[in-house]
This record gives sequence, structure tokens and C-alpha cells, in this order.
Amino acid sequence: MRLGAPLPATTTELPPPLQSQTSSHTAVAKTLRIPAQNAARKLRYLACLLTLAALPARAAEYLWLYDGERPIHAEVVYSDEDRARGLMYRPWLAPYSGMLFISAPPQAVAFWMKNTLIPLEMRFYDARGERITRHLARPCSKPPCAHYPARGQTAYVLETRARYRLVAPPYPLQFLPALPQ
Repeated sequence: MRLGAPLPATTTELPPPLQSQTSSHTAVAKTLRIPAQNAARKLRYLACLLTLAALPARAAEYLWLYDGERPIHAEVVYSDEDRARGLMYRPWLAPYSGMLFISAPPQAVAFWMKNTLIPLEMRFYDARGERITRHLARPCSKPPCAHYPARGQTAYVLETRARYRLVAPPYPLQFLPALPQ
């Protein structure tokens, strides 16, 4: 066939639709023994419930922090439940990201690494954002696990990957208003 030539006429006919086909919600309704007239509505309701059940109770909140070297994208931890879980069972943490624990009012705190899979650097800050303690913490799969205490009243604890290098002298922790450029 050469370019520009008309295509040959074809009389291909599509087969007629099958009369016995049923919609997917009707087939599922039969399987689940739900009346067909309510099946679509009930299945949508079930899908919504399953979606909601899969979501966390509260979406994670993130802040941008600056420690004198680079911006850090930190997940903020407020609740006791989230504070107890911390970075447990996480196999990986992105560079220049971490978790920020907030203590209000400032208090004496100590952390441990039970069920934490990656080495972390823990930095403890007072209410002014001045670093008061720094620990390099190793993973611990079963007790006894080492404790990492602060040397004073702590308002913020920032956990990052242990490979994250700090500049010397330590800079105060700064909260950035938005995503840095």
C-alpha cells in the first residue's frame, strides 16, 4: 500500500452485547449475599470504611528547622504515644530529615533505642534553642538498651541519621517559616 492511498473498506461488525453480563457490584453482592438493589450503596460505604480504617488517626505534621548547616525536614511529635514510638521499626531515614520531640514545659529527659533499626544522632535543646547535649545512638533490638539523657532541662529533641554531620561550634536551633529555597 502506498502513502496517501485510501484504506480498504472493511465491514467488521462488533458482536452484540451479552445479555447475561452482570455489573461487578451485582456479582459481588451475590457473593456477599447482599440484596442487589442495595449492593452498590453498601459496597461504596464499605470501601469508605476500609479507606478510613487504613488512615492514621492524625496526619503527621512537619516543620523545617535550621541548625546552622542545612535545613532539616522534621516530623513533629506531640503525643505520648507518638513519643514512645519515635523512629522505632523504620528501616531508613532520608538525609537531612528527622523527628522533633517537643516537651512543654522543658524537663529532664532521656531516650533509648529499643527496636530502632538505624543509628541516630540525638540533639537536645533548651527552650531558647541552644544545644545542651548530643549523643550518637546505636540501634538496639532487645533490652538492655543504653539510655541517652540530656544534661539539662530539655524543650526539644531532634533525632536525625547518625551520618548527619554537625558543624562546630553548635548553632542554635531555628524554626523556619516555610520550605527553604
